[in-house]
Amino acid sequence: MQISTFDDLLAAARQQPEPQRLLLVFARAELPDGASAAERARFEAGQGGALVPQVCVTSRRTNCRTSRR
Repeated sequence: MQISTFDDLLAAARQQPEPQRLLLVFARAELPDGASAAERARFEAGQGGALVPQVCVTSRRTNCRTSRR
């Protein structure tokens, strides 16, 4: 099974014989403290950095709904 959309993920969870808990972590890239000049340049060009979690959301399968409304 290939999962390429959020709806695909929900469909895969619904197909499991046991209830599934989904944990979604939303993160953003930040420049770490003490970054070198080269690391700063790469970060400003849209590359590199460290992923820092911003929000975590968990849900049981019974609460999963399609993302389309």
